[in-house]
Amino acid sequence: MKKISLQIKLLAVFTVTMLVPIMAMLYIFSQCNDIFAKRGVIVAIRNIISRADAGRSYGKTLSYEEIEAMPLEAFDKANYKPTAIKLEDHEELEDLEDYKEEIVSLTPEEIAAKAILEKNVTKMTIEELKIEKQRQLDEAERKITIQAQLAENLDNFALDNRDSIAKFDDALKDLEVYVYIFNLVIWVFLAIAGVFLFIVMNHMAMPVKDVVLKLKSFQNDNSGNGQIDLFECAISFDNFLNTARTLLRESYSISLELAKKLEPLTSISVFSDENVKQFFTDVQEISRSSNYIANTLESTTDHIQEVSASAQTIADRSQEAAADSAETAAIAGDGKTAVSETIDKMESIKDEVLGLEDVIDNLNYAGKEISEIVNTITNIAYQTNLLALNAAIEAARAGEHGHGFTVVAGEVRKLAEESGEAAEDIDKKIKEMLLKTGKAVETINRGASKVIEGVNIANVAGNNLDKIVASVANVNRMIQDISTASKEQSQNIDSLRGSIESISGATKITSEGTKRVASAVNEQLSHIRQYMATTRELLTLVQMMGEMLDKFNLNH
Repeated sequence: MKKISLQIKLLAVFTVTMLVPIMAMLYIFSQCNDIFAKRGVIVAIRNIISRADAGRSYGKTLSYEEIEAMPLEAFDKANYKPTAIKLEDHEELEDLEDYKEEIVSLTPEEIAAKAILEKNVTKMTIEELKIEKQRQLDEAERKITIQAQLAENLDNFALDNRDSIAKFDDALKDLEVYVYIFNLVIWVFLAIAGVFLFIVMNHMAMPVKDVVLKLKSFQNDNSGNGQIDLFECAISFDNFLNTARTLLRESYSISLELAKKLEPLTSISVFSDENVKQFFTDVQEISRSSNYIANTLESTTDHIQEVSASAQTIADRSQEAAADSAETAAIAGDGKTAVSETIDKMESIKDEVLGLEDVIDNLNYAGKEISEIVNTITNIAYQTNLLALNAAIEAARAGEHGHGFTVVAGEVRKLAEESGEAAEDIDKKIKEMLLKTGKAVETINRGASKVIEGVNIANVAGNNLDKIVASVANVNRMIQDISTASKEQSQNIDSLRGSIESISGATKITSEGTKRVASAVNEQLSHIRQYMATTRELLTLVQMMGEMLDKFNLNH
């Protein structure tokens, strides 16, 4: 069950306390309304108002003479503003004599009424108006008569409303009882409010005592006589503030020191992140170049296989070069094994990719040798084509006896043309491979300063590949010694295919190694970034802590 808070309890008690006097006042007002209704006070007041309106109506029916004779006090008491007479305004008349004649022609009553009703009447003396004194006496008598008549009317008005006034007086006496009750309710309400205030103050003092005890407990202060007042509360709170200021000062100093320690770590992390990013970019570039070289070598191998299929008949006749080709294949196998050992060693170190420079240089050298071999094959194919052409010419001269030789010469020429075309395709692929190899060498040279540990194994691989190149050179010299173009062509094709397969295998292994290195570098980069993010968050928290501590006044 949810506990009701102290504020809600106090609000409920205060609301109930306020409802009691409010209900009492509403009851008194309802009783007053009943008194006025039952005793006819409201009706009596309405009668008085209606008779007063009748008196005002009576004042409006007075004649000009009566209005002229009434004193100004009578106008004020009756709240009467005469509007019965509307004489013309003569302010704009230029001829004052005409205006005087008009005034003289009026009766004294009209002149008096004009004087009362018009504020802008011209001030004229009796001599100027030539009014007789007897007429003035008549006017005075008339005024006295009107005043007496007004006094009699007022006396009758008072007699007529005597009963209403008596009812109103009785109602006021009854209201005095409710006024006493209302005062009693007010005093009772004040007493209840005083008790409520005492209870509230006592209830508020209890949390203050708890606060003082908790402050002393926080400060390990057991002093005091058990009586807690506001002065002791202030002392305890002041001691608590001093302790809190000390703690905040120490926290502020620690946060500043921690911020100083974290700033160099942030800059170091940023520098490491940039270096790892650059190294990761170089490794990716090497991997892309290796993949392209491998794809190019595979395409070149396909073309070589086509050439080998076309020259199979000629290769069968090249028995003398078979042994040397086997030796070349064995040497290429040894080179492949050495390259495999190189890759295994490179996996154990982060900077193993640097050994690829020598391998790719050897590949570049082997590619150039292969290009020379292809040129030789092209020349041999060209020479074979010429020989076939000459043989065809000679067969044509021989006539029917040379018909069979003509067919053979045509086939040889066809094979020579196909060999030439295949050699040209191989030459294009080799040139593209050399171009990409050059780019790979440039990429490796950018990171060559970081490579040290894998040099020895790479040298072994280079020596083995040099043996391959030497073997290919021996094959080349052997082919040059062969008398027939077909045997030379077959031997060169076999040597070329073995070399390219070895290079392709080495390139694939190199590509896989660079991918593993790139994966490891990427993982290390993610760890560095995570470390940087953690460092920044910690530095931000320290700065926020410093800003929060700056809000406190720690100088007192």
